[in-house]
Amino acid sequence: SSLNLDKSYGPPRKDDSIYLSVASYRDNTCPLTLRQAFERADHPSLLFVGIVQQNCLRDCMTGTGWGKTRAWVPGPPDTDCVNEFCSDPETKHYCDNSQVRILRLEEIQSY
Repeated sequence: SSLNLDKSYGPPRKDDSIYLSVASYRDNTCPLTLRQAFERADHPSLLFVGIVQQNCLRDCMTGTGWGKTRAWVPGPPDTDCVNEFCSDPETKHYCDNSQVRILRLEEIQSY
């Protein structure tokens, strides 16, 4: 119930806007995905993005190598998609216009 999944949000909008839903699991390319979505939109002002981000914030492990050399190694915390996207002067205005929203979950909550 803390995610408000049963909440009614009223009828669909009729303003030609587009909603893009992004699921991001430990994805350091997420900010680039957002940038490309707005760059490729015919009408970026009508694009609204919602992200569910599942990141490792501390004591992170990552894979390295391939095949028989594959191993788990300590790694840095994951990139925060929206913080990075919104800190870029070229894309910050989309955030300021409330066109990008995020639900942040820790990796351990990704089950």
